[in-house]
Amino acid sequence: DLRVSHYGYRTEDASTDSNCVFPLERMRELESAGLFGELVDPAFAMMGGIYSARKVQKELVPALMERFDQLRVDVLYLVPA
Repeated sequence: DLRVSHYGYRTEDASTDSNCVFPLERMRELESAGLFGELVDPAFAMMGGIYSARKVQKELVPALMERFDQLRVDVLYLVPA
């Protein structure tokens, strides 16, 4: 289940087709076509303003990288929305 909600942006397009902000169906199609091995489960998404670039660099990114290492992730696909 995926729900799109944001107080500062219009979400009608994303509510109609979540692939415009979280392209999971497109990634599944590419996986089925053999473009890469397999998608990791769970997928990760985040939103919000970045109020501290230092915290992102010193805390968030290292924590995410540790989790990605545990999941044996080889490639990240980042979608700015």
